[in-house]
Amino acid sequence: MNRESVTPVVLDTNFLLLPVTHKVRIFDRLIHMIPEPHRMITFSCVVEELKALSEKDHGKKGAAAGTAIKLLHAHKIQVEEAAHPVDEALIKYASAHPGCIICTNDRALKKRLREAKAYVISLRGRDTLVRI
Repeated sequence: MNRESVTPVVLDTNFLLLPVTHKVRIFDRLIHMIPEPHRMITFSCVVEELKALSEKDHGKKGAAAGTAIKLLHAHKIQVEEAAHPVDEALIKYASAHPGCIICTNDRALKKRLREAKAYVISLRGRDTLVRI
């Protein structure tokens, strides 16, 4: 199977916080939600945001960011280089990779991604992931 036939699934910062903030096992759920061959990735700017959040915030969000970094390593998520701002990097990636899936909970970003004809997975309610 070549790399082009594998759907990229891109994880946004706020989506990676869900395992702590909403107790959602995102990696298990994504595996079951996406039947086609896929590979999960995130961007260097997302990792930078998570590191900054984990260092600055000593509350639940900081703990969630620290856990997200550990989960990226544990699940061997590929980190691709991308510049800030994260939203622009995600839009640019979606435009360059038709059929990719972006995982985010950012309402404004989801709207822009849908306008760009990208697939989006986000949290609906307290614990349900949906593909739009």
